[in-house]
Amino acid sequence: MPLPSFRIRRKLLFASLTTALVVSVASALSFVEPALGEDGVLQLAGSGSFREMLLDGPPASWRGGVVGASIVGLRYQSQATEFNPKSVRVLLGSAQGAKDFLCVRYISRDGRYSAEARYKLVPGAGGEPVLETKTAYEKLLTAYKSSDIAISARSATSCDNLKDGTLFAIDVGGSRQRQLVVLMNGGNARIRAQLGQNSKALTQPVLCELVADQVRVGFTQECRIDLPPDILAGAYQLSIGETASTGEIAVKTHPLMLYGVVGSTK
Repeated sequence: MPLPSFRIRRKLLFASLTTALVVSVASALSFVEPALGEDGVLQLAGSGSFREMLLDGPPASWRGGVVGASIVGLRYQSQATEFNPKSVRVLLGSAQGAKDFLCVRYISRDGRYSAEARYKLVPGAGGEPVLETKTAYEKLLTAYKSSDIAISARSATSCDNLKDGTLFAIDVGGSRQRQLVVLMNGGNARIRAQLGQNSKALTQPVLCELVADQVRVGFTQECRIDLPPDILAGAYQLSIGETASTGEIAVKTHPLMLYGVVGSTK
């Protein structure tokens, strides 16, 4: 399958995929395991590793003068359920990125709730650990559906700089389907998403759709990528193309580790 039929900057996508591949392969050569408690919970890195905020009402859109669409959530499609902050899992698998920390960010669709958490990746067990949380709003957060909360997880050397962080999918409950859901904060921009591996496209670029709700602050678009039937766990690239007012398409490619895919052998 050829790389996407974007009209402009096709070469940029090739270059981005190649760069992301180098990052992903470098990580794959020296994977580490996270620090898990005896109950299979990925523990916070220590004091000050969890911060959260809950507003009384939705704020003004946070996009403002921000240039470029941002990934704010990544999960497998599943039936929406009552959101439970104590049952969120990160799909790390048996081989994790070699970066020092797992950096997790939460944002509700209406923008009222946001949180940041930092986890230290050290020798331990992999798989699908539950993320430890110190939320003071557990009961209030159950008013949200799982589809109303965007959660992003990236491994990085520092949670202050996630530019080259490797993405991991999140499980918020429900039966997983073979569809990857990417939640974007991009205003009304025209955005496409595509999955690739080894500098080759695995899927056609999909057009991201506006979230079907009047209040779109934390995330504005959903990109739904149907996964190939023979896909396995491993290193991939997620390319996001944003169309400018001039018609030019700027593409950014992100390293991605997939694990826990329905029907996968790993």
